[in-house]
Amino acid sequence: MGLIRILGIFLIIYLAMRLISRYLLPWAAKYFVKKASEGMQERMRTREDGEKIYQEGEVTIRKTAPKGDGSSTSEDGEYVDYEDV
Repeated sequence: MGLIRILGIFLIIYLAMRLISRYLLPWAAKYFVKKASEGMQERMRTREDGEKIYQEGEVTIRKTAPKGDGSSTSEDGEYVDYEDV
């Protein structure tokens, strides 16, 4: 009688775990991913001081200096030896 009782308990636990893993875990994962995504989007929209980074209708263009060591000012490029085989 004890063996049947233990097997029944294991069967009930197994079925409960299958139901939880099939229905409850995906729902919980979607919920937490959605909340994390909303939090990240809100942090991306505002700065640390609370000011909005992007305001509607505002465009900012920043020009940067060209990267390089400045040693070559020629626009021709680098010389490569060509050898006919």
